[in-house]
This record gives sequence, structure tokens and C-alpha cells, in this order.
Amino acid sequence: MTLLFRTGTIAGARPRSLDAGSQTNASRAVLPLAEWLARAEDGSGAHETTGVVIDADTKPADLATLSDAPLIVVRLAKFTDGRAYSIARIMRETHGYTGELRVTGDVLLDQIALLQRAGFDSFEIAHLPTIDALARGHLPSIASCYQDLPHMPPAIRPTLRRAARSATANHSNERRP
Repeated sequence: MTLLFRTGTIAGARPRSLDAGSQTNASRAVLPLAEWLARAEDGSGAHETTGVVIDADTKPADLATLSDAPLIVVRLAKFTDGRAYSIARIMRETHGYTGELRVTGDVLLDQIALLQRAGFDSFEIAHLPTIDALARGHLPSIASCYQDLPHMPPAIRPTLRRAARSATANHSNERRP
């Protein structure tokens, strides 16, 4: 069993299997990429009600075809694999994806805030210490961010904040008679 963690709350336990036709959500079947693409090509529209599961090594050209999927599940083989971050950014920024992006596999507590910042909004977690920490309400956050992202609150570089305060102080001194 895995834990489904979505937007800061525990959504419940889910089956570990993500094979064709398995249910990760009561209304959404999750299909492998090849089967999802086959449904998309047949013109029936059946692919619009199902999610697709992809591996982190999915080619960027294949990502463009996924913009209609209501749910994209990215499978991580190892926690050190950073390609999932790139997939999330490409889907959100390049393809304007607005559906649910979920990551599954080897997801650790320290990665959740970074994965959210990249564009993921739900997580299937099997790592027991991570599940325990989330159940206790512990979720690490990012203290400061250097990049502005369209799906996140604006960030400001700490060095720019200091420069802005300094410029404001200098500017207010210039106005004095």
C-alpha cells in the first residue's frame, strides 16, 4: 500500500499497482503510455477520462501528446532521478498542462516541496518514514526561491531584497532637504 498525498493533505491509501486499468482514483483508470496513445488515436475520446503513467525517461516529444490527459503519473525508479522535475516543468510551462501531475515510486520527504515547486500536485508515497512524517504533519518547505514560476507565488532573490531595501533607503535619504 502507498499513501496518496495531495496539496498538503493525506488523501488516503492507494493500491501500489499502476498497471493497465488499475484505479488510483475512484473515477480515473491509469493506463501505460502506449495504451493511452492507442485510445487517443482511435478517436473515441476514451483517453480523456483516463490517466496515463509514464516513466521518467519519456521523450520530450511524447509529452506534447499528453496535454489532454486529466492525470499524468510519473514513475521514479530512484530518488536521485531528476528527470521528473523536468517533465513537470515542461508540462506546466511549455504545454500549459492544467491537469493533475502525480509522482510515484521512490519519493522521499525532502523531495516533496521541490517536486511541488516543479509542478507536481500529488504524490504516491511508499517510503514508510516519509508516510510517518506526513502523518505527524511534518512537511519541509523551501525557505527562499530564486526562480519565478507561473504556477507558484512570486519569488525574490534574497540579494535582490537587500538591494531593494538599500535602494529604498538611499532614495528616501535623497528626498530630505
